[in-house]
Amino acid sequence: MGHVGAHRRRKPYQRALLAIAGAFSIALSVLGWQVHEAGYAHAATHENRMCIGSNRGVWDKFHVAVPQSHCVRTYYDVTDVFPAQWPTSAGHGTWQMITIRPSYKALMSGSLDTKIHGFCASAPPHSFISIYQENAGGNPLDYPPSIHNPAHFVAMQKRMSKLCAGTPARFGVIIIAPYADVLNWVYSGDGWFGYDFFAFDRYLNPNGTINVRAVTTRMDAQLRTLKSFTGRRCPIITLPETGVSHAYQAMTWYTTLTHWFATHDCHRVGWILTRWIPKGTGSGLVGSWPPAVRVVALLKHLAWRFQ
Repeated sequence: MGHVGAHRRRKPYQRALLAIAGAFSIALSVLGWQVHEAGYAHAATHENRMCIGSNRGVWDKFHVAVPQSHCVRTYYDVTDVFPAQWPTSAGHGTWQMITIRPSYKALMSGSLDTKIHGFCASAPPHSFISIYQENAGGNPLDYPPSIHNPAHFVAMQKRMSKLCAGTPARFGVIIIAPYADVLNWVYSGDGWFGYDFFAFDRYLNPNGTINVRAVTTRMDAQLRTLKSFTGRRCPIITLPETGVSHAYQAMTWYTTLTHWFATHDCHRVGWILTRWIPKGTGSGLVGSWPPAVRVVALLKHLAWRFQ
């Protein structure tokens, strides 16, 4: 998707979002929220609830800073290693989206059936599970050929869906590409469809700010594709990971995504799981926790407003 020039005429809500993104103090952030609320007033009676959370590595600190948050992304990245029971260390009542890595041979042979079914059966309500995030299309996490294989991956999704059926844990898939480009990697019967969404250059204006139109256009396209692919009026879309590199981008990014989910998810609870890294570790896609004070204030406001 190409750039959409910042000079083009913007709608009122887009101007409000960019005003928020340019805020560099708490006082100006508060003023920005007044503009934001006015810009979205037309949708106020139709907004969905959602959970705004983080990756497990920073969750404890994130939850202290954003106490209204109640969902977390948890990873088990060692092949065929995950607990027998759904974990509770993130706190009772916290919703978890968990990814595990069963080997192709073990999963398809049935040797993991009892363990996986028991793991899902022990989950509380509002639990999501997936395997091998970002496997479809490219291979950024360097999975082996038995996993990075569309026929194998679809077969694994079908088996996981069967093992999770009748349990509180709903199985889904997580990709990082446009769904239209990787449908041969996806099982249409998955219970939900995740999209790891980061502020790549294609979603930026020439001056580095977030291009609101590009972001919403991508989300609209994902929804249209999944509606057609699944035949469902309301396929569940989640953001298992999302983030930006800079604080000045965060205000517009998170507000834009939250507004999109608030008005496009068929009145279901949306999942927006922010991703952060420890200070000093470096990353080209996401920022460190904690971010700027104004970003924490924004996330706290969004989590409170849509809880």
